[in-house]
Amino acid sequence: MQFSEKNFSVAVNSGFTKEDTNYKLSSAQTTLMLSYKIVQNHLSIEFESTSQVNGKLKTDLSNENNIIYGTTFLVKDIEDVSRFNFYPTVGITFEAKH
Repeated sequence: MQFSEKNFSVAVNSGFTKEDTNYKLSSAQTTLMLSYKIVQNHLSIEFESTSQVNGKLKTDLSNENNIIYGTTFLVKDIEDVSRFNFYPTVGITFEAKH
């Protein structure tokens, strides 16, 4: 299990000036990987699934009614992000013994 916190900024229009608004996103991620050998020492197949749970995008309340630069969105409009993400992956490994 991996916990992370991402911090980034977005340009906003604050009245007649342009400034940056800082966002913070907390998340937790788990990964499970299974491997199956089809031919010993030559061929295997891997299955991996990653699940991620996100919190809400957090920002300073004084900026929530500012417009994001280049869009028609307010800062508070993008606070609700996808709460759950699932990433499946499949891989094949060929090996050569020498």
